[in-house]
Parts: sequence; structure tokens; C-alpha cells
Amino acid sequence: MRFNFLYITLVLGLLLGLVSCQDDRLYDDSVIPEGETLVSATLNFESFTPALESRAAGDAIKAIKTLSILIYDTEGNLLETHTKDELTDYKEETNTNYPEDWPDKNGVDNPGYPEQGVEGSTPRATFKFKLPMGRYYIYAVANYDLTGKDVSTVEKLKNIKLTWDKTAIANNSEMFGYFTLTNTVGADKFQPDAPITLNKSVSTIHSWIKRAASKITIAYDAKNMKNGVFVYLKNATIKDIPASCFLGADNTPSSADDLIAEGESFKYYKGDTPPAYDEKYPARLTRGGETSTFGSDHAEKSDALFFYENMQGKGKDKRQDADGNNILDAPGLPGDEKYVLKDDKPYGTYIEVEAYYVQINAGHVSRGDIKYRFMLGKDVTTDYNAERNHHYKLTLKFNGNANDVDWHIEYKEDKPGIELPERFYISYLYNHSTMLPVKINTGGRKVDWMRADIIENNWKPDGAPNDGSIYYGGSVKNPVADGTKYKYNGFLSLHKTTDTRLISTDVTNGNKTFYEKAPKRGERIYENFGFDNSYTTEGSESDDKYNVLPENDDPNQINLEIPLYTRAKQMIKATGYTGNNPYVAYQRTARVKVSVKLSGLADPISEEVEIRQVRRIVNPKGVYRDVNTTNPDFKVELKVQEGEESTEFTNLASEGKWKAYVVVGDRGLVTLNGATALSGEEDGAVGGDTGSDIAFNIHFNNTTPAGQSKFAIVRVEYHNYSCYHLIFIRQGDAPTALLSGGAKWHAKNLRTATAEAESPLDEGSLFKWGNLDEPIDAESNKSDLNYGKIPAPGDFKAPGNLTLVDGTSKAWSEITSEKDYKIATFNYQGPGRIADLDDYAQLYQNESIEQGYGVLYGDGATGTATNIDVAYGYGYYRADKASCGMRGCFVYNKSETGEYSGVNVFFPIGASGYGNRKSSESGMLRYSSARVNYYPEHATFARSVECRPLFYDLYRRPGGVYWINTPVLVTQEQSSTEGNLYYSFDADTEATKGKNYTNGWDFNYFTFDFFPITYANVFTGGWLADLMNDSNALFIRCVD
Repeated sequence: MRFNFLYITLVLGLLLGLVSCQDDRLYDDSVIPEGETLVSATLNFESFTPALESRAAGDAIKAIKTLSILIYDTEGNLLETHTKDELTDYKEETNTNYPEDWPDKNGVDNPGYPEQGVEGSTPRATFKFKLPMGRYYIYAVANYDLTGKDVSTVEKLKNIKLTWDKTAIANNSEMFGYFTLTNTVGADKFQPDAPITLNKSVSTIHSWIKRAASKITIAYDAKNMKNGVFVYLKNATIKDIPASCFLGADNTPSSADDLIAEGESFKYYKGDTPPAYDEKYPARLTRGGETSTFGSDHAEKSDALFFYENMQGKGKDKRQDADGNNILDAPGLPGDEKYVLKDDKPYGTYIEVEAYYVQINAGHVSRGDIKYRFMLGKDVTTDYNAERNHHYKLTLKFNGNANDVDWHIEYKEDKPGIELPERFYISYLYNHSTMLPVKINTGGRKVDWMRADIIENNWKPDGAPNDGSIYYGGSVKNPVADGTKYKYNGFLSLHKTTDTRLISTDVTNGNKTFYEKAPKRGERIYENFGFDNSYTTEGSESDDKYNVLPENDDPNQINLEIPLYTRAKQMIKATGYTGNNPYVAYQRTARVKVSVKLSGLADPISEEVEIRQVRRIVNPKGVYRDVNTTNPDFKVELKVQEGEESTEFTNLASEGKWKAYVVVGDRGLVTLNGATALSGEEDGAVGGDTGSDIAFNIHFNNTTPAGQSKFAIVRVEYHNYSCYHLIFIRQGDAPTALLSGGAKWHAKNLRTATAEAESPLDEGSLFKWGNLDEPIDAESNKSDLNYGKIPAPGDFKAPGNLTLVDGTSKAWSEITSEKDYKIATFNYQGPGRIADLDDYAQLYQNESIEQGYGVLYGDGATGTATNIDVAYGYGYYRADKASCGMRGCFVYNKSETGEYSGVNVFFPIGASGYGNRKSSESGMLRYSSARVNYYPEHATFARSVECRPLFYDLYRRPGGVYWINTPVLVTQEQSSTEGNLYYSFDADTEATKGKNYTNGWDFNYFTFDFFPITYANVFTGGWLADLMNDSNALFIRCVD
């Protein structure tokens, strides 16, 4: 791994043109006639741009404020001086020429013509004064007051000592030059200057004057860095700059007293301390995406660091691997045996870049402060001359692990010590895992044991306002949002999650019991392990293993991967806690402490790592195409919502490499393209680099025959493959079973008694119980609540008249419902039949069936929507419906092989997100059956929001409810018998006296509940009455 350093010099010049004239006459150039010459000079320059706060604009020392012309005889003695005020016929112009001896603009150095970003113009002055004909040394001094200075000889003039002004960079703009009869004066040298002869009737003389200072701009390029490596820039400082400089002679500091230790700095963040080293850091470098480059474009006005000339001559090869043997020539830190301070040039000027380094790849994990240093000079090898009037353009090209470059590096890991990532990511999905890399620097000692402990484990959203608008924070007595106190309600486990649902009637302590029983979810001990093997720990599942990597070049280093898991989808249904992140706009966090006991040390050493459960990704979650589609392509861009009130989605960049591939289902159904094809990964995989947006194309190969349906699931692994997201693919709308012997589910909701909706995205109609004749049209089921708004309880309103599918307008009370909730009354005539409880329950019980929640796009959509109204708001009545998506639940078969692998069915929850009109609120469109306000606190903990904080604002959360055809009375025996089809369902009890019927199926989009719903939640009427007054209006899905 090497660091490529691009170094380009630019000579900056200011043209002063002087014209000498008298009556025309014939003459000999060796003869100096008597007479007087009138000298003209021109100065033209751009307006001065003042220095910026803590850094200087690139043209900060370009302006000319004062000008002196000094004339000396051939012996170097002063004859006369002229200040700017004494010059006549003063004119200002802009010079766009360059010295003729500049390196060829197409040459190796490309010294910087305007197209390379350097000065397109410099000041040019013309002025006049009289001078007897003769031979002279003529010099120009700009931006320096010569009052009181001894300039009696050329030598004294050149050796005037300038003093660096640290408080105002523009005050360091002193310039010096001499005049010749041509404009081909050397651009790189002040010596030798020679006297000029003024003996013509018209003589033109020129001077390229140079700044005593030079400038440096810095850019960074990480495109050749490895995936999983991050560099967070903190500052760049020019150090050991000369405190003074000779006006016209070479400047060579020779002691520490001649230097200013700290010159100017670029600080790459705001405030006194760096913000969190994460994806929002303002100056982060990664291999891919917009963060692969950073810093200056080297343009004329780009922020720059200025310094006086420092000529230290030639020296040792400054490269860190000068002999090319892949071993650093001068590694280590100050005080180490091989460390070489400043390449043995103690008074040279250098650039130091301070950064924070993070490496998350297994076997190389590391983090900590890092410094990069480079000694300035006119090449990258042996020159240490930081010459005046040059623009030094540095581009740091990080390669590989970014910690072995041509610059000096200061970076050290503690030995003995533990290395962990700064933070690590885990999937938003429940029952998922990732492998956390750990590195132990043993310092030559034996490892007695290693252990991990979850010290903080949150269910709450990270970064959400703590004002009660998003989540319930608890009370002083019970701070339920405190993830250090209530770790057992959090999302993370150190042991494998084996259950999708945790079932208990103890809502107060049930989660604590599950969390703390063996194997304890919050702690794990690893011992008696060797290299290159996998191990379980006491009490763990047989496939719950951690890995010890093969031994590397360092015998005192052990690299491991330990598994982390998200917990069950439902951690006791009545509490609402879940291992799946319910928040689209927020991540959740936990902290893990890893400790190691080394032999011979009394105490273990430990480090902590933050674990972030990523935002729930819902956009996109599925793509549907007709069998005869003419739109075979869909551009996937994984998007996230930045805050619940945001109306726009933003693209998600991967914190590490990413890939996408077909994981289950018909692998010939689609082809993935539009991103880099990956070798050595799954067949057909595409992917991208760290920092790049997760974007690719799904191309339907149109292999689905008419009258059939085909399915696939695309798996997207991102954040260095530690997280993943599923995208459900379907072509064709033919009814399909998800299980052997199971019902064939229709692809679309019911719209009328005889017709289904036009598309799987279409929500269809809402029906009252037993009434297929008065379907409430989907256009009437739009909500007045805008997406992205957090509605208050009072924002929900009962409707006025509702429009039925046939165009009839009716009030809610005029739409009838069957009163008897205990019998099947829909009298549906087909095609197929209305799904029954057994049909849903088979999906609920079967271990091959899972659910995913998110946005489905239909046949006309060509890409992922950014606007939330388009992403969520599909309606058959919209002019732009082809581009729109619909939220809902995907029920799918996760089997890797077999006839039903990847089969998925989508259940929309409606464009409003509230798939339920409530009879108890006069037909109000609201998903929540019982909650119309914030969940209240209660003196009894088990009945309080403190016990179920995720239900705090259930009144506004999205979801949908579907009728079943035949009500079912689930007995207490059925509900309490493990293995029974209705095990854990809401059961009839002695108190309900045979009347607690189940009438529908509930899809909770927020808490991921997939469960039956009893009559009391969808009817209004007397408790346990034989007949109800009215019913809710719900969706209907049919099966064959």
C-alpha cells in the first residue's frame, strides 16, 4: 500500500512595464547619450478579497497596496526612489500573460495555466517618471513600507528582513523584483540580476515581481482505499514556517528560533471538538461515492495556507519506502528507535494532517487518531526547498488501508489492548445477525478469557426529539427509555434468537425473564479457543458460533468475529417491544463492552463499541410487473427518511461495501444490472464501494407465461455486508399458494361484490360486515392528513358523505352492516372465496412463512420515488398512478429451494396508511381500533404506557385490517395448547361466555403485528350482546 503524492508548482508573477522615451535619433547601443528618459509603469489588479476567518482565500496576498521603485548605479548604490504616490500618469490594467520561460503548459509539471486553476490574471501597472540615460539596477518593492529602512545598497535592500504577521495573512504580501529590457526574465531565480542600459529613444523595460510567500492547497483522494476503511479529517496545518524572510535574498532558517511552530490551519469541522465519526461527519473519506474525494480544487481562490520561503536544500529521500521493499524506512512514533524527525531537516517546513482512522474489516479492525506529515520541497524525493512565489498543490491519494503512504505516519495501537470498530451496524430486521470484528493485541501474553456485555440496549429511536412527539420517555420513577436500566427491552442479543415471537402473560417482567434466562442474552464468555476455527459457548445453540481467524504475521495478535443478533419480532405481543426497528426515520443504538483477561495482568482490559440498528427501509420493498409488461426495468435506490416530518426520501450510502443478488425464488425471473458486476460473489450479484449510494437496476426477463405468476426475492447486503434488506419480486397476478396444500391467494383486494381491484397495489374498497353491495370507493378513503406530518389526536375527523364505487354518495350511518358478528354473512359468489381464519393462521404458524413491510411499486413505475406522497399514495384515480407506490405487508415463503421458494403476497394498507373505518368514531379513517389518544399512564404498571411505550402513539400509526369470511370462536384450550393452530390467539374465556369471536386479521405496519382481531375491536354495540349496532369497514382478500 502506497500513498501517491501529486506535487505541482506554479510561479505567480506580477508584471510591471516601464517605458523610456526621448526624441528619435541614430545611436550606438554602447554609447549612452546625454538626456532624460521619461519612464512609464502600469499596475492593474483585481479587487482585494480579504482573508477568511481562520484560513486565507487563495488570492489573499494578491492585491498590491503600496509600490516603490528603487534605482541603483552599477556599483549597487542607491540613486533615487519613487513611491506609488510620486508616479505620474498612473493607470491600472489586468495582465493575462506569463513569463516566457515558464515550463511548457503541456509539460510534466503542468505549472498551472488558467485551465489548471491558477491565476488567470495578475496586477499590471504602468506609470511614468524621469531618469537620465545610463546604466542602472532598477528594483520594484510592493506591499512593504521602506520608510526608515536602510536601502542604500542593493545588498541591504535584498537583505531587509520581513516579519510574518500571524494575525492578518494579507499583511504578508511583500513582493520584490528587478527590471530587464525583455519580458523573458527567469521565473525560478532572482539571481543573477544585471544592470540595464537605457540609451534608446524608446526603451521598454519589464519586471516580474514575486511574492516572498508561497501558498499550498490540499486535496484528498480515497478512490484506491479499501472498502471498510474510513478517514475522518480533523485539520491540516502548515508547521515550522519561517518567522521572517529576506526581501530579495534566499531565505534559509537555521535554528528553531527562526521558525513559527504552528502556521495556518484548515479545520474541517465546526465547533471546538469533532462531531461523531459517522456518516454525517463533514470531512469523511471513503472509497466510493461523493466522499471518495475531498478538499481543494486547487483553483486560484481556493482556501490556502501561506508561508514564507524556506530553502533547506537537498537531503535524504523523504518517501517512506524509498527502496521499494514494502517496508517502512522510518516507522513509528517520536521516541521509537527508527523514527526520523522531519527527515533530518529540523528547520524545514512541513504539512501535518490530523485525522481519525477507522477500519472495520475482520482481521484488520482498528480505530484511533492518526497523523500524516510531509516535508515541503519541489519534488517528492530529495528536495526540501519551499521556494517563494510557488503554489504547492498537494493531493493525498490514500491506498489500501490508508495507513501506509509516502507521508510520515503517526498511528499506534495499544499493546496489550483491544481494537473494535468505532461503531458497527446491524439489520433493522428481526431475527438477524452480523459478525463483529475484534482484534486482541496480546503483548505476548496468553488469553485467559474474553467476554462481551451489553451495557446499553435501547428500544427508543436514536436522535428523535425527546419532547413526546415521537416516543414516550417514561417517568422519573420509571424511565422506560433508559437503555442502561431496561436493557431487556432493547433490540440486541449476544446469543442467537430462536423464536419469532416471545409468548408470556407476564407483561411486566416477561421480557426480563427471557433476556436473563440461560443463555443470558446480554452477556457471553469466550474461552479455550485457538486460531482458524469456530466455537460455540456454554448454553448456546449448536450453530451459534464465533470465529477465530487464521494466525497472521503478528504472533501477538488474535482476530475474532463474534455474532450479534436482533431479537424476536414480537417480544410479548401486549408490550409492543420488537427486535425489528419500527422507525423509518431513526436508528436505534446499543453499546457492547468487550473485555479480555490476559495472563499476568491483574485486571482485564476492555473497550466499548456502539451498535446501531439501522433505519427501517421501506422504500422500495417490492416490485410487481404484469406478464405482458412493456416496462421491464426498475431502478432501485434504497432510500431513508430523515425525520418523521420529512416529505422527501434521501438515498442511502453504504458504510462499507454493498451487493445485491437474487437469494431465493426463480433466479431466471430477473437480472440485476446498473451497478458493478461482482466476481467471487453470488451468481449475478452487483454492488458498490464504501460511501456509494445503494442503487442498481432490476430487469424483468419476461419469462412468465400468461395465466401464471413467478416470484423471486432480491437480497441487498450493505454496510460492509453487516445489514440486509429484501426486495420482493412478482410477475403475474394469478392466484398462488404459499404452502403445500394451502389456499391459493389472490393478488388483489376486493373492489366490489363481483370484481377485484385493478392492481396488486390498489387497496380496493372498504366493506362493512356482511355488506358487499355498498363498497366504499378507494378515492373516498384518502386521508386529509399529509404524509410527513405528525398528527395530533384532534386531527382525525369523522367523514362527511362517502362515495361508493357506483358513484352513490352516502353518509356513514346510511351504509348498513350485518348485526350478527357470529355468523358468516357476506354471501360472496366468487371468483374464489373470502379468506378465512384458517387461511391466515396457516401463514402465521408455518416456520417457512415470514412477513416484510414496505412499499410496493407496480407495472408502470420505473424507479424509486423520492417524494413521500408518490411513494405511499397509489390510487387508481391519480393521473400519476404509474409512478406511485403503496405501503403494505408482504407475506412470503423464505425457503431457499422448492416449489414455493420466494412466493410472496402483498396486502396493502391503503393510500392513507389507515386501512380501517371505525364505527365507534362515525366512520373515521383510523387504523388503531381502541386508541384515539396517547396511551395513558396508569397506577398499575401492567396497564400503563410505561409497560408498553411503543403503543404510546398508536392512535396515529399505520396499519390495515381485513375481514375473514367465517367468525371463529377460539377456545381457551386451543389457545393454551402449544402446537395447536390457534396457540396464543385471543381466546374465549369463562367471562366472555362463548361470544369472543375472531372476525378479522390485523396488519400492524408499525409494530409488525400479524394476528387475528376479535369482534370487540371491529364492532360497536353492547358488551357480549348477541347483535351489534354497527361494524367497521375493512378490506377483503379472496383465495381459491
